[in-house]
Amino acid sequence: MKASSILLERNRTQIISLVKGASKSIIIAGLSLFLLISIIGLKAFKTELGYELTKSKNTYSKILIENKKLKSQTLQLKSHERIESLARKNSMKFPNQRDLIKINNE
Repeated sequence: MKASSILLERNRTQIISLVKGASKSIIIAGLSLFLLISIIGLKAFKTELGYELTKSKNTYSKILIENKKLKSQTLQLKSHERIESLARKNSMKFPNQRDLIKINNE
């Protein structure tokens, strides 16, 4: 019995040492896999942010161009020549001295 228990004890210690050695390599492999997946995820996120930034810059430049067009159109609509031509088209005239009323402000 003593020989078989010694043999079992020896097998048990061998199994434990194998598990300890294997667990270190499994932990290293798992950690490496985790780091690899994390790096790939971060690169994908960075790429996605780059695409989003490019899209935002394009939208910004389109909005700037539209803003310049609208400012130009506003200046054109406010121009004295346009207002004067619309007034003449609607049979309006410039006021003369008789049409003006003076108001005294105190």
